[in-house]
Order: sequence, then C-alpha cells, then structure tokens
Amino acid sequence: MDFDLQPIGDNAVMVSFGNQMDMLIHEQVRKLSAHLSANTFDWLTAFVPAYTNITIFYEPLTIMKHVTNTSPYDEICQRISSIVQQLQMESAEASNIIEIPVCYGGKHGPDLSYVAEKKPSF
Repeated sequence: MDFDLQPIGDNAVMVSFGNQMDMLIHEQVRKLSAHLSANTFDWLTAFVPAYTNITIFYEPLTIMKHVTNTSPYDEICQRISSIVQQLQMESAEASNIIEIPVCYGGKHGPDLSYVAEKKPSF
C-alpha cells in the first residue's frame, strides 16, 4: 500500500495512507501506532493517529546528533519510510492464507453420522 509523507511545521511529519474511509488504510495507521508505542525512539516526542493518517512529532536536535549530510526532516522521513515498509512487508507475509475446501456429509462423507455418534462429549 502506498503512503505519503508531508511536513507539519518544523518538527512533525504526517504519514498518510490515503484519503478515504477504508479498513485497510486504517489498519496501516493502527499497525504504525502500535509499533511506535512498543518501541523506544530517542527522536520521537509524540504521535497522533487519525483514521487515514498519523502525525509523528520528533526532536530535530536529536536527529541532528546522528546525521551530518542531510536535514533532520530528510532523515526522519527516511526512518519513518523504513518502518512503514517493514511493517507492510510483515503484513504481506502474514496474510499468505491457504484455503483448503472441505465437504461434509452425503457422498463426500458417508460415515459422518457414525463418527459423530462415537466422538467423546466434552
């Protein structure tokens, strides 16, 4: 799923996954929020999730300590992009569901009644 990064002032970035009410889009916001909550980032000061986007507030001076050849905004965009892409790859791997069709009863399971009678009750 595509996402867009937009500057919000001099210490925040909005990560937008779309502009329509959609459960898949909202799931991306929820996953990123959970990741930010579960991990400690020295540059992260706060984040505000919405339905289709999340605004991430960061400390520019902390970012500047770790980089010399790029702006704090460019560095934070690179870090956030990396996180979002990793989460999307994990989601894609987890969603490889294989469905196996089954049929019960009738000619496909003539012994179903017999097996149901013999099963232990719990």
